[in-house]
Amino acid sequence: MQRIVSVLFVSLVLAGAWPCPAWAGPFTFTITGPDVLFNDINRAGQIVGNFECDACTRGFLLTDGNFTPIAHPDVFSTTIPWGINDAGQIVGGSFDSGAHAFLLSEGTFTTIDHPDGSPTVLSDINDAGQIVGYFGDDHGDLYGFVATPVVPEPGTLIMLSTGLVGLLWRRSRRPRRG
Repeated sequence: MQRIVSVLFVSLVLAGAWPCPAWAGPFTFTITGPDVLFNDINRAGQIVGNFECDACTRGFLLTDGNFTPIAHPDVFSTTIPWGINDAGQIVGGSFDSGAHAFLLSEGTFTTIDHPDGSPTVLSDINDAGQIVGYFGDDHGDLYGFVATPVVPEPGTLIMLSTGLVGLLWRRSRRPRRG
């Protein structure tokens, strides 16, 4: 049965009845050394990946041929960046005594762990700052998620600003004691 399905699938692809991604080759392949992996690339050509070193795994950012190591400051053994967006924000995971996810933005590491489980893994980040990943629960089940940055609505900022100005104005009109 499996052979019939395989032959049918190949026939549909060859006949053009099944969508098949077209390779627009030829391609030039850049090959890394052993134990060096490329994990993601953004539109600017920045690449994140990881490499093996003595008893650890470290991440890296490759920009215009310049290699920058990435190591979470709180973790000794493993830091793996999985995704990078066009703003250069990097998501990944760090593993030592536990597994934790991170966002690296403008040189600052922020731990992002899902509140309902551990480990948390961040897989990728888009240009809107939305992050996809997954976390595990105590039973070993995995759950995918999308984390969307919370940005206050303009109306909320206007109300907050108006309230602060009103409080300051009222305070300035109050007679001073003393």
